[in-house]
Amino acid sequence: MANHAVTDNSDSDFAHFCLDFFSITAYLNDSAIRLIDANQ
Repeated sequence: MANHAVTDNSDSDFAHFCLDFFSITAYLNDSAIRLIDANQ
């Protein structure tokens, strides 16, 4: 997971946070789908 340095550009930090959040969420969703498929 990316470790973003704190800067004065809060908009950029927020955008990076959103990108990280969505990528993590997508990864977890993908993992959950695989687990559900494996248990069928």
